[in-house]
Amino acid sequence: MYVTAGWPHFVFSRVSCYITAMVSIERCICVITLFKVHRIITPTRVKIALVFIFLAFPSAYLPTLIQHRLAWKFDPKRNETRIMGDFTDKRKEYQAKSYIANGLVFPTTAFSIVIICVIITAQSLLQKVEWKKEQKIGPVAIDKEKKIGPVAIDKEKKRSSTTQNKDGGGGSFKETKVVKMLTVVCTLFLICYAPSVVMLYIRVWIPGLNMFEKYHNLHILVYGFIFLMEISNSSFNIVIYYFMSTRYRETFDSLFGRSK
Repeated sequence: MYVTAGWPHFVFSRVSCYITAMVSIERCICVITLFKVHRIITPTRVKIALVFIFLAFPSAYLPTLIQHRLAWKFDPKRNETRIMGDFTDKRKEYQAKSYIANGLVFPTTAFSIVIICVIITAQSLLQKVEWKKEQKIGPVAIDKEKKIGPVAIDKEKKRSSTTQNKDGGGGSFKETKVVKMLTVVCTLFLICYAPSVVMLYIRVWIPGLNMFEKYHNLHILVYGFIFLMEISNSSFNIVIYYFMSTRYRETFDSLFGRSK
């Protein structure tokens, strides 16, 4: 179970973390460089990034993983010799090095990227919303009033106000919706993966909190909860995107024959 379930889970949870980080970066670039995004983020570059993520993290865990093996060992509880999990002599050396990169550096980096990108994206979108509102009542409106007169400008303001109510805030509705969806997705990601990152740092201070060591049972109990949280993150994302993204919902419905 340790090798066939635990390690693959760690590998693909890191893959999931960095895919979320990549999406956060892509959203951030879209907001900051609106007209250059198609030149910066191309389908080819996205494919290369995804292939790199799916190959890099299994490769990073491979040196430690190959230190685990199956061997004939005597089981005192059953009083018999049977095939059991075993380790090579260099297992602890490789695991200590792997823990620094895979256990601390990679998750912390992904967390930092997501947090920074969410803050920048939300701030930029909110600034654009405020700018659009100012353009409707700022110097441009005053210049128009001088040219076409106060009566005409009043009619134009009423027409603009009617249009604003119809499109959900004068064009700001889409930006607000993107901020909400991105915030929900990334907040859920941070909540679900926070216990795992915290646990990784706790294990630095409590070396016995590990498999086959002093606090073996506590380790299994805590990571059972952590695995459940990480799995929940992946399960909830589909629901969030479906109810908060019109394009995702339309594509999902068309794929499963539910389109009207």
